[in-house]
Order: sequence, then structure tokens, then C-alpha cells
Amino acid sequence: MVQTFVDLTRWVEAGVKPAGDAVLDPAAVADPAFGCKFTDTAAPRLWDQVPALAFLKPAACPAP
Repeated sequence: MVQTFVDLTRWVEAGVKPAGDAVLDPAAVADPAFGCKFTDTAAPRLWDQVPALAFLKPAACPAP
């Protein structure tokens, strides 16, 4: 979330648009690797520590 906020702030204040996924492209969204480029795999994550938040856990990205 911190990187997201930094990117948003940089975009608003300096006009530097961050990279992102093509969320409006159905073929891109259907790709099993969709979202993996921007998925932070650092652990531990809140959804791993609080069972009620398990629904937030992203799908595993395919091996490169």
C-alpha cells in the first residue's frame, strides 16, 4: 500500500503516471498471470494472520 500511495502522490504532484495492468482488456484480465507484475510477495501478510481476512489473499501467480 505504501508504494501505491507514493505512486499516486507522484502522479498527482509531478504528473508521473505509474505503470498498471490493463484492467479494461478482457483478454489481459483472463490471463492467469494478470496482476502478478504488481503483486508484493512479502510475508507475513494480514490475510495469513487473521483467518477472517483470508478472502483478501490473491491467487498464486504462475511460475515464470
